[in-house]
Amino acid sequence: MRLRSSFLPALLYFLSMSPLLSQEPLPLSGITGGLRLNVGYYDAQPSCWQDYSGEPKGIFIDAIREIAKNEGWTLTFLYRAWDELLAGLQNGTIDIVMAIVQTKERESFASFTQQSVMTDWGAVYARAGSGIGTVLDLHKRSVGALKNDFWFSGEGSLADLCKSFGLEPFYTYYPDYSSLFTALEQGAVEAVAASNSLGLVWQNRVPIQSTPVIYNPIELRFAVSRRGPHGMALGSQIDASMARIKARSPEFFRSLLDRYQVPVRREYVTPLWVSLVLGILATSLLGVSIPLALQARALKRSSVAATAAGLRLQEAKNALETTLLGKDLLLHELSHRVKNNLQLVISLFGLADGDKNGYSCADALCDLREKIYAISLVEEEIHGHGGLDENSLDAFLSALAHRIEFNRDGKASRFTWNIAFSGSTLAPLAATPLALIISELAANSVTHGANPAGLSEASLEFSVLSDGSALLAFRDKGRGFPPGFDPERDAGLGFRLIFALVSQLGGAMRTANKGGSEVFITLPSDDWIPPWASRV
Repeated sequence: MRLRSSFLPALLYFLSMSPLLSQEPLPLSGITGGLRLNVGYYDAQPSCWQDYSGEPKGIFIDAIREIAKNEGWTLTFLYRAWDELLAGLQNGTIDIVMAIVQTKERESFASFTQQSVMTDWGAVYARAGSGIGTVLDLHKRSVGALKNDFWFSGEGSLADLCKSFGLEPFYTYYPDYSSLFTALEQGAVEAVAASNSLGLVWQNRVPIQSTPVIYNPIELRFAVSRRGPHGMALGSQIDASMARIKARSPEFFRSLLDRYQVPVRREYVTPLWVSLVLGILATSLLGVSIPLALQARALKRSSVAATAAGLRLQEAKNALETTLLGKDLLLHELSHRVKNNLQLVISLFGLADGDKNGYSCADALCDLREKIYAISLVEEEIHGHGGLDENSLDAFLSALAHRIEFNRDGKASRFTWNIAFSGSTLAPLAATPLALIISELAANSVTHGANPAGLSEASLEFSVLSDGSALLAFRDKGRGFPPGFDPERDAGLGFRLIFALVSQLGGAMRTANKGGSEVFITLPSDDWIPPWASRV
């Protein structure tokens, strides 16, 4: 009885080397013997590299030489940096590049062989004693790589792996693998991203160690330039030649791995007594395994039920935490707004106390009452809508109009609005100051802008300009401002309050007379979203 054991690299190799076509491809027209081809290779031992004498060496080098010998091709080997090889495939100056991974991006300028030569995977190597045991240990650590190397920046690469975990290593880029592993040896970086086969070679040369961080096993192939003189037909001919070599000499490619000391499958003979003992043990285990399997099935059902119950509890916990967080945020928001409004009320009393226009205490208290009432109105709208939009502002102004339809003497006066307010929503921090400004302008219009019939008519326009700033335009049809009126010099308590609120918002105000009083208030904008509003 003969048993077999395998190493993981050998298993991946044989999976990758299984023929993809049931029949050998036919030679394509235009591909004949006598071709002269430029073959690009790079520093990627044992796949391919340049030895100390300048000669190309490696598994792919020997493979393409065997193919060229069978096909009658003449090869010129070009040792280049990785980025230069990709550029050569793109512009057609290099016909073949070896030991390359097939990606969608590279398929735009290169055609890949269907049959691969070997399989490799990404791995992280570190300096001895670095303490790097998992991918999480790479956070804020110096990591070296080839910038456009598949093992570092391709799909499923180390960069993708770190990004998925929210890790931020400090990356340093090198032109080739020799520079990369030399930097690791000299301590310029703490870890490097490379292929597993490369690390195995360098681990025998310099004091570095492998880490448990491995990822993305993938097949290495030949790539041919789509812009080269032979195009995709050259790749098909390489596949056909490889299939003929495998049919004629099945051991050829496996011997390449053995030649460059890549572990391959080996066979050994098991003694008869070992086989007998193993048979007896297998029979005994079969008798024990059936009851254990039944128990395992029952435990699995219990585990599924427990897992489902745990998930329901976790969902309920998450929902409760979300609700508590929302209530906490609401409490903080309400506390902040109450504090701001109390400070605003204190400021109103300060303005009234410093007013020099001879108002009586009763008049001052009446003014303050109306201002505080305006604050309460706007807070009610903000609570219902989260800010002031066109509908909530209309409700606020309607309530304000009903409030000011009676002047201080108790004489009825009618007050009407023409409102144009669209395209924006006032944020809560700006809504209260602007509502007070509008309230003061409306009160001033009732006091000074009513016609003999007691009717006050005003218009309010609020628009967001293209640069993000805003313009509030208030007009009434009263007698206008007195001649020579200077709002900064002649203003009473109302306009002093307006000036203070406009300054709080960082804006500017100007007045004019044109068939009545006109007040224009400009509100500035930051370079992105205005602090006082948000676009609808």
